[in-house]
Amino acid sequence: ALEIAELKKQNKILIESLQKTNHELDQFVYRSAHDIRGPIANLLGLINLVKMENDISLIRTYVGLQEQTVKRLDSFIHDIVNYSGNLRRVVNKESVDFKEILDKVLEEHYYTPKSEQVMKETSVKQHGEFVSDKERLAILLSNLISNSIRYSVTNRFNPAFVRIEIESDESKATIRVIDNGEGIDEEFLDKIFEMFFRASPNARDGSGLGLFICKEVVEKLGGEIFVESQKDKGSTFMVEIPNLMM
Repeated sequence: ALEIAELKKQNKILIESLQKTNHELDQFVYRSAHDIRGPIANLLGLINLVKMENDISLIRTYVGLQEQTVKRLDSFIHDIVNYSGNLRRVVNKESVDFKEILDKVLEEHYYTPKSEQVMKETSVKQHGEFVSDKERLAILLSNLISNSIRYSVTNRFNPAFVRIEIESDESKATIRVIDNGEGIDEEFLDKIFEMFFRASPNARDGSGLGLFICKEVVEKLGGEIFVESQKDKGSTFMVEIPNLMM
C-alpha cells in the first residue's frame, strides 16, 4: 500500500511538471512568434523606405535602424537557443574555474551598447574544486551582467558600475551581481523571473527572457536565486548553487 501511495505521489508530481512545461512551451511559442514578427515587419518597412529614397544621409539613417533591429532580433534568437538548450540538456558535471568563465563573459560584453560607460569590478574567491555545468554558469552570468549594463544609469555624480562577486567552497558557490542602475519597483520584484516580463520601459530592446532563463538555469543546477532592489538606486542579484562534486 505504501509503495502504491508513493507511486501515485510520484506520478502526480510528474504530471504537474509536464503540465507546467506544456503551458510554458505554449506561451513561449506564441510570444516568441509575436516578438520575432515585430522586428521582421520593421525591417521590411525600412527596406521599402530605402528602395524609395535617394537622399544618401536618409538611407544611412534607415540602414542604421535596420542594424539595430537585426541586433535586437539576434539577441532574442540567442535567448531562445539558451532557453531551449537549458530545457533539454542534462546537467554536465565538470570542474569549474569561475575566474576563467567570468573573464570570458566580460570579454563577450566588451562591445555591447553602454558597456564602455560601466565600470566592472570583480572578486573571485574559489576555495578548492567546484563541480557544476560551465555552459549554464556562463549563461547565468552573461544574462545578469547584460541586465546590469542595459539598465545602467551614468552621470558625473554617479558613475555606473557592476560588481561581480563569486565565492565557492566544497559545499556551495555564492554569486552576487551588484549594480547602481535603474533598480526595480518593489511591486514588480515578485514578477521579474516570469517569462517575457518587462519591468522597465527601457526593456523594449530586451527579449523579456533574460531573468526567466537565469531562474531556469539556477533551478537546473539545484540552486536558488534572490533579488534585492530599490528604484533609482540599483539591484543585487544573489545566486546560491551546490557543489555537484559529491
